[in-house]
Amino acid sequence: MAYRAEPQVRARDLDRSTTIAVLDNARADGQLDYGEHQSRVERARNAVTLTQLDALVTDLQTAPGSMAPPVAAPRASQFPWFLVVLIAVGIALAAWLVLSGKPPKADVTDTATTSTAPTTLLPTEAVPIVAPKVNLTTADGLRTFTELYRAKFGDTLGDQWLFYPDGPYAIVTRAEQANRDRDYTFRGGFEPGSLDSRDPNTQVIDFGAVNVDAMAGLMASAPQLLGVPDAKVGHVAVRTERGGPAIYVFADNEVHEGGYIKAALAGDIISLQKSGR
Repeated sequence: MAYRAEPQVRARDLDRSTTIAVLDNARADGQLDYGEHQSRVERARNAVTLTQLDALVTDLQTAPGSMAPPVAAPRASQFPWFLVVLIAVGIALAAWLVLSGKPPKADVTDTATTSTAPTTLLPTEAVPIVAPKVNLTTADGLRTFTELYRAKFGDTLGDQWLFYPDGPYAIVTRAEQANRDRDYTFRGGFEPGSLDSRDPNTQVIDFGAVNVDAMAGLMASAPQLLGVPDAKVGHVAVRTERGGPAIYVFADNEVHEGGYIKAALAGDIISLQKSGR
């Protein structure tokens, strides 16, 4: 399902990534051959506007509920972290005064001329609060991601899971109703996208059933398994296609030599699709 974009609206990394996911799905179901898929992926990576991304997927068929690149959304309001810093400084100062037993002395000799205006304490430097990045290429990182997801949603269920090691970030498509789903982008926290249509027959995948040790091993060994030592993993998908849910590890080098590995959730390799010149 293509999307309509306003001309010259700048594309985000998220828009480019979701476009590539649509192209991967089209490659997997036979709409694109390897060469055309790689050509479009390269153009998607270099796209500057949403219109350029739209042109890459307009002629493709996509199943209901599949990921489509989002239109430009208004920037979310920023949380006023400077208030957190001010409150923290105030609490620390109060604690120091109590523990030291040295409250500030009031000047009682000249109360008539002393200003009663309150003194505002400002921090000399505001330290930004940044969520730590999770390494999505290691088993420990994937376990951390799984626990954060469980803490957020109360389960480890989703329709599709996409991991982009270079980000690093992930996109999870999660059912909100039988016929509605929503994409959540993970960069230390889960940022919700807009609701989209969903096929009620979509098979839900339990990421808790994925062998993350084997998944991390597939990512690490993909260049050797595909016979392209300089290949890099572009992304990993956990989704349902013919034969049920599976792990797909996509890797290639600068001249598009590589392919993908398909494996069961337990980590057993099902097939290798090699391609290149």
